[in-house]
Amino acid sequence: FSFDVSGESGTVDSATIKLYLDNLGSTGSASRVMLVEATTLAGSTADFGNCFSSGSTLGTLVAPYVAVSTTGAYHDFVLNSDGISALNNAIGSGQFQVCLMGQQFDYEDNDPGAGSTYTRIAIYYSEYLGTSYDPKIEIDYAAVTHNATFFGSNF
Repeated sequence: FSFDVSGESGTVDSATIKLYLDNLGSTGSASRVMLVEATTLAGSTADFGNCFSSGSTLGTLVAPYVAVSTTGAYHDFVLNSDGISALNNAIGSGQFQVCLMGQQFDYEDNDPGAGSTYTRIAIYYSEYLGTSYDPKIEIDYAAVTHNATFFGSNF
């Protein structure tokens, strides 16, 4: 997912990425997904590898796992300190990219084996009809502190 933050300014205090997801597979740990920092998107079929910072090294975890419900809905990914730092680095200058991946089999690199547990998550992108399911990022900026000195009479 790529969010254009080139027109933004300020220091990010907190941020939440909201993705419309639906779990069509197993529940429990197989339904957990998380966000890692992604590399710049190529805008082609080569984008599948952008979850890795290099080779087989995953990007930095920017939001802990969220268990995807079996009813389609927005799921909130609250950025951790690494996510806030990465977002602050992108504010005003370009794109903030993240990769959504499964926890159990992708992030933890577990072999799914021949069991009946599987991950199957429906993901809604901005290209889906209308805007009701679009990915969103909500950013809260740090308050600016103003110091003022009062010059005047005491009553």
